[in-house]
Amino acid sequence: MKKRQYPVLTAMGLLLCFHGVARSQGRPPNPKVILGEMIALYKGASSYQDSGVVNLLPGDPALLASSKGFGFSGVSYREEMLVSFKMYYARPRMFRFDWTSSSPRASREAVVWSDGKRAYSWTPNMAVWDGSFTLFEEASLGACLEAAMRSSSGAAYNVPTLLIKEVSPAKFADYLNTMAEVSLLREEMLDGESCHVIGGKIFGTPWVLWVGKRSRLLRKSRTLYVRGSFHDSLKGVAETSVAEEIHRDIRINEKIPEGVFRYGPQILAGDDDLTR
Repeated sequence: MKKRQYPVLTAMGLLLCFHGVARSQGRPPNPKVILGEMIALYKGASSYQDSGVVNLLPGDPALLASSKGFGFSGVSYREEMLVSFKMYYARPRMFRFDWTSSSPRASREAVVWSDGKRAYSWTPNMAVWDGSFTLFEEASLGACLEAAMRSSSGAAYNVPTLLIKEVSPAKFADYLNTMAEVSLLREEMLDGESCHVIGGKIFGTPWVLWVGKRSRLLRKSRTLYVRGSFHDSLKGVAETSVAEEIHRDIRINEKIPEGVFRYGPQILAGDDDLTR
């Protein structure tokens, strides 16, 4: 009798095992774990390069506080491009970030770069806004990126501080680790890769991130963008929109020619070269 029961018990055990596997496969992934894996990928990268844009998506910012707002379903897609950019990085300290603003006052490409020993910035002269540029040699790459934050619409911060921990005392990874109300919103195709779309709040401000399911690369992010003068902000009349930062043509852990990091701008009449 007992021998005849063994196959039955074995079959029942296998059914229970398969049931457990099916349940585990149907469980949604943990968005905090996904973000941790993304942060680790960038932290350990030997090289990185991409191109991208920062767009404004005008819409009612009140929608961002609702459950619908986290999906940005109420945002208009009449995009206004603020900045286009390219980025190159090779460990340990070689870096270059090129960007072009849509502002008519910024008629040329701005660049911050490090050849591994010295850091430089080639940026619009924001004191006069006459189209002239200034070339600086900075004490650190972090100082260059900080100076580039405004004219690059923030694109000089997120990914660069994920890649290089020394460039800022407050890194994007630190902010992501404090993100509250983290949730997995949906899956969405972007540039040929299925992405986890993750929503959350950083110090009360909503963020949405598109992270590649296979690659764990950050392909897109959205958050609030406030535009207006300092006095407008004090009066509460500054315009609030949604800023979208998109990264394309991403290549990671591939060799980059060292000549990329030995940049030399074309200095025209009216520009300032403060490296001499």
